[in-house]
Amino acid sequence: MNKMLHDMKEDGKEIRREAFSSDPLMGGPFMGGPRRRTVTPKTTLGRTPGLRRIFGLKGSSAVVIVLLALGVPLAPANAGCDFCIDYSKPYDSQVAALTGSSNSPASNSPANNPSSANPDRDDIGAFLIPIFAVTKDDLILDISPEADEYIEGAISVNYEEFITKDGRIRPASEIAEILGGAGISRGDSVVIYGECLPCGTGPVPATFTYWLLKYLGHDQVRILDGDVEDWKAAGLSVAGSPATRPATVYAPQVKTDLYANYNFVKSGMYQIVDARSAEAAAPASIPGSINIPLDSVLEGDDIKSPRELEEIFKDLRNSRPVLVYTNTGVQAAVSWFALEMMGYDAVLYSWRDWLESHPALEVELLEATAEPNPVRVSEALWLSAAFSDPEAAAARPVQLGRTASASCVTCGFGSSQSFANLGSAGGTVQIGGPSGTAPSSGATAVKNPLKVTAMIVDADGEEVGMVDLLPGSDEYYVGVWSPEGLELGVYGLNILAERSGSTRYFQDVLDIEVADG
Repeated sequence: MNKMLHDMKEDGKEIRREAFSSDPLMGGPFMGGPRRRTVTPKTTLGRTPGLRRIFGLKGSSAVVIVLLALGVPLAPANAGCDFCIDYSKPYDSQVAALTGSSNSPASNSPANNPSSANPDRDDIGAFLIPIFAVTKDDLILDISPEADEYIEGAISVNYEEFITKDGRIRPASEIAEILGGAGISRGDSVVIYGECLPCGTGPVPATFTYWLLKYLGHDQVRILDGDVEDWKAAGLSVAGSPATRPATVYAPQVKTDLYANYNFVKSGMYQIVDARSAEAAAPASIPGSINIPLDSVLEGDDIKSPRELEEIFKDLRNSRPVLVYTNTGVQAAVSWFALEMMGYDAVLYSWRDWLESHPALEVELLEATAEPNPVRVSEALWLSAAFSDPEAAAARPVQLGRTASASCVTCGFGSSQSFANLGSAGGTVQIGGPSGTAPSSGATAVKNPLKVTAMIVDADGEEVGMVDLLPGSDEYYVGVWSPEGLELGVYGLNILAERSGSTRYFQDVLDIEVADG
């Protein structure tokens, strides 16, 4: 995560919401009855920005802002750059020059900084901590899957351990066991850092782990304003392996109002944000939801500035809580984090739970095929699915005109260039040939067909590709997809059928192997 600067809101209303009785992570009813969560809007003194690594302010300016916020008098240093900190040079002498003090700590190493030096910041301190504010009393947690070096003294827990192989968030009891086994207790002051370099998910791992610990009732948890490279640039030590701690007991106090279930959605209390991409949200979404794609709140791996976020969230009211979801909910943690920092009362949810809990469309999947399988990265994959559909029109013969080539996979079914002619009257669909030719003489229009989407998912359950399947012959729906750009390996195929707002989700339909070539 790159440097963040957050301009917290000064005014706002107290937001309350009811917690529903079912806890998605605990796997059973919440026995304590409804609970209320009170959120106090996050503030800063006179709207002075607080240091963080998401909003892209340079480190020297950020240091000045924090020093000002702490009431430290600043004296001019070098001409032309009064308040610059150069982490490649000795830190102590620079701080002494900036503050006009000869009593700066002997080192900015956390081991030599007393916890009393860490300022009391109820606003930004709930989210982020700058490198120089980390103390010897903080437990540093690296959640990277494949780190090759660590902040000295940091322990390692791969954030993927919190997620099952089919992309579900593990129950709270299992997560507590993982944390306790790593030597973490709920009373520790935890500082999270790291990212998933192989999967390129930017701030997802850190923000998800932050949300997860908050869900477990962990009060003292923040994200580090920096990474290993920034830590080294500050003149601090790193190690080639993580530290270890004796196992302990992690006793969660689950906050059920941070993780939504189907009842939350049905209550009508929430503004609903679909944080999936516009492409992923197009086939179907929760009724009434606003599509604010995760990428829209990011610039590269950075969360955008407060001013930009205010514009992005302009259709949301601060006086109502916000439910934000993605396919599994994991990636939605970035949007959740941004919403919370902007003063919204946010809750995490998953599209998967909606599909599994919502009354299903009365269709059954009879057969699904993928050809060829394995498929080379340079090939086109033909997908088909057959349904038992009581509302389907009578079978109609159609010439499919199968001429798509590997060099032009966008020219197959699901493309705007050819094959599919979506009529505007009566919801009819006609299947044509390549280059937009008219359908064969044997083709007939289909009244109110299913809207069928094939979704290719990785091992974490996140979508890596999708294609619309359009009506073919009999009860078959067909489409073409290319695995170009994907890593070699085995992926899953899920199929979503939708008609008039009702959906049916078929998971783990079959495996698709992407091979070299």
